[in-house]
Parts: sequence; structure tokens; C-alpha cells
Amino acid sequence: MRSGQPPVNGSPDSVAHRPEEDVDPETECGCWRHLATSVAKVISETRTSPFLRDTQQWAADSGLPILVSMKPRTECDALTRMEPCAAEPPRCDGFTLIELMMVTVIVGLLAGLALPEFDAVRQRAYNAAALADLSNANKEIERFFNDNFRYPADDDELIAEGYAHTPGVSFTTFSIRDASNPATTRVHMHINHEASRQYYHFEYPKGYSGTPELRWK
Repeated sequence: MRSGQPPVNGSPDSVAHRPEEDVDPETECGCWRHLATSVAKVISETRTSPFLRDTQQWAADSGLPILVSMKPRTECDALTRMEPCAAEPPRCDGFTLIELMMVTVIVGLLAGLALPEFDAVRQRAYNAAALADLSNANKEIERFFNDNFRYPADDDELIAEGYAHTPGVSFTTFSIRDASNPATTRVHMHINHEASRQYYHFEYPKGYSGTPELRWK
């Protein structure tokens, strides 16, 4: 290339010696803002187009979900609306009054079903303890009669011979009936647990009253 002749476009000299253009940041920012405004306007006009309304109406009538929403969140969001959004914090709403009332009713029903059964189990346990003490008392009465040829006048004489009550169990009645007639003399006993609403009635020897009778207080 001759000296003084301007470089031809596309030649190495034209690329190497071409000065870089200065870009004004404010001008570049304004261009992007103008572009975002234009895109938002196009999307807004698209949303109001008869074709889109007819398509959405057809999808709604057919029961199909509308997967695409053409409404931008902001003017500049038209360029970034495809980016994932930050997850919203979980809601910490309280219970409503109806929910609390339903829970209260359910708990009340369960308690109403469970408490009577629980009370019946405790009642059986108290009665079992009293019946076991009555069986031990009969054995001690028989041993006392074999040693002394008479029945004990009260439960203190049984305790002195080594009989012991289960905690909570005691005799409410312990007496000798028909003491003047050895053929019909018997020990009349009522025994129960202090927390029970029932007691056992029994007369020793058991031939006079049969098995222990459970009675209500």
C-alpha cells in the first residue's frame, strides 16, 4: 500500500489503527431503559389482543391450565421475568377458632371414652388387692384356730400372729358371730381398699357364706 493512501475497509491496517469508540454510560443506560419500556408495552398490547383473549377463554372452557402469564411484574421486569424468583418465607398463620373448637371436641370425646375404662381398671386392681388380703386372712384365722381352739376376736390378734395388710387395704368389719354355739360360730369380715368404691363380704368358714361377695359401699 502506498504511503499517504487511506487504508481500505477490512484490511489489517484499518482494524489495527481504528480508534475505540467511547460509550457514554448514561446513554447506554437510557437505551436499556427504552428497550425495557418497549418490551413491556409490546407484552401489554399482546395481553389485550383478541386472539389471546380467545385462546385463554378456549383453554378455560376446555379445562386446560393457562401455563403462561403475559403480565410483567414491573416495567424493567420484562427482560428478567424468566429468571427464578426468590422463595417466599413460609407463612406462620395461627389456628382458626373453628379448628381449635374441633380439636377440643375430639380431645373431649377421646377423654370421655378413655377415662371410664381407666377407672374400671383401677377399680379391678383395688379389688384384687383386697381379695388377696382376704385369702391370706382366712389362712391366718385357720392357723389361729388350730393353735388356740377359738377364732380371733379382732384383726389385731391376726396381726400379732404375723398377718399384714397390703398398703391401703383394711378390715372395716371383723367380728365373731354365734360365739356361744361352736357349731355355728363364724368370723364376719368386710375388707376393702381405701380407694375402691366396693368391698368384699365374707364369713369364715366359707361354708356359711360361700365365696366372697363383692358389694358396693
